[in-house]
Amino acid sequence: ASGLVAVLTATVSVVLGATASISPAPGTRRTAGDLDRRLLRQYAHRSAGVVTLAMIVLHAVLIVVDSYVTVSVAGVLVPFTAGYDAIALGIGTVAAYLFVVVAITGALRSRIRADRGQRAWRAVHLTAYLAWGAAMVHGLMAGTDTGAWWGLLIYGGSAAADLFGTATLVKGQDADGSINGQPANSTAGQFMSAAG
Repeated sequence: ASGLVAVLTATVSVVLGATASISPAPGTRRTAGDLDRRLLRQYAHRSAGVVTLAMIVLHAVLIVVDSYVTVSVAGVLVPFTAGYDAIALGIGTVAAYLFVVVAITGALRSRIRADRGQRAWRAVHLTAYLAWGAAMVHGLMAGTDTGAWWGLLIYGGSAAADLFGTATLVKGQDADGSINGQPANSTAGQFMSAAG
């Protein structure tokens, strides 16, 4: 269950991160409510990320202590070395490490000021999409509840939500790579520059 909760909270974090990057289009009157909603989405994005990391740690610990499979601490920490389903568990380990990198870059963002630094931050932070995809593959390959109707519903709903968040962000892209008229060095514009 902790793995599925991690998938859900990672999905929430990725979707909120994508949608929080969008500002109202230029010429649109911005209100204090717009800023409040954007700040709330950012707070929820970060909170979901912290819960995701906690669920990943819990998931790893439970795999090690679980009597259903035999996986050592090294098998959880070193990708593709687990005696049980090494490929699937290795993909999960890589996903976990990518989520840690994303979390570290998120925590360091306020310390990065230069334009190039922000671009590098954005590029590294975008690995959240790769981590999310790897976590989904890991769960589909190794999840004990994947075949249950509710497990498939969680994976399908997570995929649909992620596609919605990504489409919402991409929809705001202008021909010059800016987002809603924001230059490519803005928060939303950097996403498209790094992704494109």
